[in-house]
Amino acid sequence: MTTKQSDHYDYVVIGSGVGGGLVVNRLSKAGQKVLLLESGGEFQSDQTVSRSIFSNYWNGGIVPMIGPFICPFGQAKVFGGGSVINGALVWRTPKKVLNKWAALFPESVYASPNWAEAESRILEELGVSASHASYQHGNIASKILAKAAERAQMEVVKVPRATSGCVNANRCGSGCVNGAKNSVDKVFIKDLPNTTVSTRSTAFKIKKSGSKWLVYYRQGGVRKVAWSNSVVISAGATESANLLRKSKLSKTAGDQFKFHLNYKIIAKFKDKINPEKGTMLTDQIQEFMDEGVLMMTSNFTLPYLASSLAHLSPNKFNEFIGKSEHTAIFTVMVHPEIKALVRSLCGQTVCFWKWDDTSFETSKQGITLLSKLLFDAGAEELVLPIKKSNSIVGSSMGAEEMINHTRQKDLVGSSVHGMSACRMGNNPTTSVVDFDGRVWGEKNLYVLDSSILPDSIGESPQGTILTTIEMILKRWNL
Repeated sequence: MTTKQSDHYDYVVIGSGVGGGLVVNRLSKAGQKVLLLESGGEFQSDQTVSRSIFSNYWNGGIVPMIGPFICPFGQAKVFGGGSVINGALVWRTPKKVLNKWAALFPESVYASPNWAEAESRILEELGVSASHASYQHGNIASKILAKAAERAQMEVVKVPRATSGCVNANRCGSGCVNGAKNSVDKVFIKDLPNTTVSTRSTAFKIKKSGSKWLVYYRQGGVRKVAWSNSVVISAGATESANLLRKSKLSKTAGDQFKFHLNYKIIAKFKDKINPEKGTMLTDQIQEFMDEGVLMMTSNFTLPYLASSLAHLSPNKFNEFIGKSEHTAIFTVMVHPEIKALVRSLCGQTVCFWKWDDTSFETSKQGITLLSKLLFDAGAEELVLPIKKSNSIVGSSMGAEEMINHTRQKDLVGSSVHGMSACRMGNNPTTSVVDFDGRVWGEKNLYVLDSSILPDSIGESPQGTILTTIEMILKRWNL
C-alpha cells in the first residue's frame, strides 16, 4: 500500500473530543501549527436515532465489557467527540475527589490553588448553566422523580448543562438535532488559525524518527503519514490506551481502566407523562453520592425504550410499548470498585473487568433505592434491569425481593463514562503519564483526555477532563 506523506507540524492531535478540542484551541491560539485527526465524521442532524448511534459511536455503540455480566460501553466516534453525543452535563469536580487526588499527588494540578478559578473559566466558556431553557417545559418524568425525592428529604440538585436554547428534543445520547449543545467542536474548534482538520482519519501507529514523530493514519482508504515535533493523543477513554499499546509506546496503558455502571429502570404511570418531550435530565438525586449511587431520568425515544424492553416476553413488550406515553426511563448510576483492562483483539476494542462483592451489593442497593422512589412517585409497574422474561414488579416489596435474589450475571447494565486507562501519576510502574500528561520515557508525546484521570470521579467527567487539561497546558506555559 502506498503511503502518502503530509506536511510537517508542530503538533499532531489525535481526537477532537472533550480533550482534543480544548488542546487544539489552546495550541492554535499560541501560534502552533497543528494537524487534528478525527476518526469520525461531522454530525448529521437528519439521521434517525438508530442510524446516528451506529454512525457516531465506536463499533456502533457496543464495545463489549466482559465481566460479572456482559455490558456495552459507549464511546464517541464523531467530530466533537463525546460532547456531541452526551447529555451536555458539565459538573464541577466533587470536592471529595479533588481533595483525595490533591493529597495523593501534591505536585499535580489537582493540588493547585488555581483549580477552582480555572474550572469556573471553563464552565463560563462553555456557557454552562443550571437554569437552562429545558427546565421551562416538558421533562415531567424528571420533575416527578425530583418531587418524590424532596418529599423524602433527599438532596436534589439542578443539573448544570452546556446548552443554548434546548427545546427538549430528547436526542442527547444520539446527538442534538437542534444544535442546542455547546459542544467542543462549536466552542473550541471553530475558525482556528494554523490548524488543519482531517475528519474520518484514524491514527493506527505512532513512531519515533530521530527527534520527530511519525503519525500513521488512514483516510478514505488512503494510508498517510504526518511528521510532527510533538504528538498529543486524545483518542478517548479506550482508544488512547489502544493506540499506545499498538505503537509499543507503553506496556501499562489500558491496565487500570475505570468506569461507572448505569442501570435503567422502566416505569409506567397511570397518567400520560409524554416522556419524549424532555431531555437527558434536569435534576439529579445526590443523597447517596458518597455511597456511589446517583439517580436521575434518562433520554427517552421509542428505539431506546424498545432496546430496554428486549428481554421481556412478547406480550409484556407490546404492553409497555403500547403505553409509551405513560412510560419513562430512569437511571441509577453506580460507582463500583473494579479492576479492568482495555485491549484490542483483532482490531476490536474489548474490556475485561471484575469487581468485589461490595460493588455488587452497591448495585443492588442503588436499584432498590430508585425502585422505591419511583413507586413513591406514583409508578404502577417497573421493569427492573434484570435478565428475566418477566422482570416486572408492582410494588417496592416485590422489587426488593426480586433484586435480593438476583445473581450478578443476571444484571443488565451499560456504561458511557470511561476513565484512567492512561492514568496520571508519579511512578511509571503504576501510571502511564506524568503530571504534565507526558508518556513516561518519551519526549514530546502526551495523552490529554479522560484516560489520564487518576480514578473514576463518580459523576459525568466532562468538567473534570476540561479543567485537568486546561491546568496541564498552563504548566506548558501555553
